[in-house]
Amino acid sequence: MKQNLKALILAGSSKLSQDIVATLAKDGIDDCRSASAIVGAVFAKGTPYDLIFLDDDLCRPDPAAAIRLVTGMAGGARLIYITGRTRREDLQAVIAAGVVDHIAKPVDPIAVLQTVRRVMTTQPRRLAVPEEPAAEARPQSRVISVFSALGGVGKTTVALNLAVALPGKKVCIIDGDLHYGDVCRYLDIRPKRTLADMASCSTGRQVGDYATPWRRHADIFACPQTVEEAARVNADAMGNVIKALRAQYETLIVDLPAGFGEVALEVLDLSDRILLIGSAAAIPDIRSTKVAIEILRSLGHAEKVTLVLNRHNARHGIDDRRVEEVLACRFALKLPNDFAAAAQAIRTGVPLAEGQPGKPLSRELARLAQDILSDAAGAAGKPSLTEKISRLFAPRQKSSLNA
Repeated sequence: MKQNLKALILAGSSKLSQDIVATLAKDGIDDCRSASAIVGAVFAKGTPYDLIFLDDDLCRPDPAAAIRLVTGMAGGARLIYITGRTRREDLQAVIAAGVVDHIAKPVDPIAVLQTVRRVMTTQPRRLAVPEEPAAEARPQSRVISVFSALGGVGKTTVALNLAVALPGKKVCIIDGDLHYGDVCRYLDIRPKRTLADMASCSTGRQVGDYATPWRRHADIFACPQTVEEAARVNADAMGNVIKALRAQYETLIVDLPAGFGEVALEVLDLSDRILLIGSAAAIPDIRSTKVAIEILRSLGHAEKVTLVLNRHNARHGIDDRRVEEVLACRFALKLPNDFAAAAQAIRTGVPLAEGQPGKPLSRELARLAQDILSDAAGAAGKPSLTEKISRLFAPRQKSSLNA
């Protein structure tokens, strides 16, 4: 049966190309092109390929670099690697670079058909990352992740109010809490499309087609609506989402889930700033924040981190100076406890910074946004936020809550 699929065969041998073309024709795929070099391949704009077969003979001496080059030009096509090196470590390296499946040499026609059918059934199109204009032709984009080691500490409130408090910036909020995201719930919005749809990236759609409009300057990319949809957004898919959106927005605010899952780790790697939200409500909360700080340091993210204390001065909270001693770093910002104002914002669907600008909590959130703006602008005569954070993470005398 004829299939409306486009295939490109990149092979060093004309016979290998001819054999694959003939095999695909038996399965109804007859829109095939071939090239004997990666550099000379023609990637048709507006008509992306569904399948690309890449011969390892064209990938020497650096297969991973060659694969990244092809995936960068391929418009989201599924990349099948043809190789005589099928050791597990070799295959892991090429899969990490962008390959979705492989065919062993010498090529068997049955193996080709089985691989194609498996790939078309199980592998969605990779998200096509738009070509970015030259750096001087567009504003520098930034990724700001709002993160915590534990849930229920106000991450979503911080993320939403940051977006409102960044006037004049083209902003998007990415609800990266794939299973328990609250961004749209807090705003009483029902999205038509989600990150799961974007990860699948239907042919012909632009990344903006997956946005849920919110404010004139701000869009939302909603979390999946079901467990099955959430499973489609793995770390690679989320990384592609971030890279694609950086070409469209000046500031990306990611509301991450609590903890260091694979998706969170991918986003943290891509972040320019990490707002680590902590709590001093109880000893377990403080211990969780301390562990998060140690993990972020071990991952090399210390200079990205802004440590924020939420619900400062809440009843039954532990003295924040004592908490700083335990954490071995200081809070850059302390958001006052105002449960009533936060609850009203959620009930009305209107963020604090917009509906209750005079509240102390709103003012502190606005100050956090201003710090982020001044960090980007590099205000003359003042230390940058990066320098401030470096000082915040300077070692201090260690202590214990039980001392």
